[in-house]
Amino acid sequence: MATYKDIQRETGLSLATISKHFNGGSVLPANAKAIDDAAARLRFRPNAFARNLRSRRSRTVGVLMPTLDSDFYLSILTGIERHLRVNGVSLLICADHEPEEGLGGAVEFLTSRMVDGIITVPTEYSAPALRDLVEQGTPVVTLDWRSPGLEADAVVIDNARATAMAIQHLVDHGHERIAYLAGDGSTPTQLARLEGVERQLAARDIPIRDELIVRSPQSVAGGRESMQRLLLLEQRPTAVFTATNFLAIGALTALHESGARIPRDISFVGFDMQVLARVTHPSLAMIAQRVDEIAKSASNLMLARLSERDAVAAPPRVVTVAADYVPGESVADLRPVD
Repeated sequence: MATYKDIQRETGLSLATISKHFNGGSVLPANAKAIDDAAARLRFRPNAFARNLRSRRSRTVGVLMPTLDSDFYLSILTGIERHLRVNGVSLLICADHEPEEGLGGAVEFLTSRMVDGIITVPTEYSAPALRDLVEQGTPVVTLDWRSPGLEADAVVIDNARATAMAIQHLVDHGHERIAYLAGDGSTPTQLARLEGVERQLAARDIPIRDELIVRSPQSVAGGRESMQRLLLLEQRPTAVFTATNFLAIGALTALHESGARIPRDISFVGFDMQVLARVTHPSLAMIAQRVDEIAKSASNLMLARLSERDAVAAPPRVVTVAADYVPGESVADLRPVD
């Protein structure tokens, strides 16, 4: 394995200059080219582990998600990995769930591996430990929603506007009995999405009917049960909109089991269903989050914090990312024909 001394013999430059170049310092362009050319000939690879020991940085960021079986979260992970890797930062990925007896939580697991910071969708299990990390000066970037009392950088979408767009599209197509599968309202994200639904219905002078706002666990089973309840109503909704992809999958399952057809019997709008939309017929209308923009924004916030570790900490920064309404063939047009 080639070393700095081998490159020194090839170039005649000092070890200090060579070390400075490989550690990100500024050297003369001619010297940088000579070092890089020699490194290529010798197949030299910098020893990242040794460099990290000297700098007391792991150049690793922990990414903590509520689950690793969500297409949305996996897409964000892919984007974060791509954006951080080009900056020489690797990932340590962990799922956040209730700690087993006698074991620490996921945040403790990541910090024990000496990560330089954590990018996460905070949960009730991780929030207290994350607050402690921020107080100790460890960079934390939250995704999807901001945990109360956690003064950290965040990347969020305009959830209220996102759901309002879906309701607006349904109303514009003549729908007034619109059901909303809202989840359990346990996070600011869910509350903001419900706010957008109710605000848009009110703006269009459509009554908000309690039986059409269905709360349930945020799961496939919850979506299935919610849809079954709606199908039992004496006056069924003409359209259903789901707050998450898990609820959407459950709702679609219930519709399939009942024999109801989309959009002839009921119109349907989902949330973050890009993968499922490719294989369903008719194509599904949905709200789609800009996953790569979310991932890039989170990565940039983390990189900025890592570069500021020895400086006075700046106040928390919040980046708001828009979402898009993606039309599909799952919404029937109920407007009267002239």
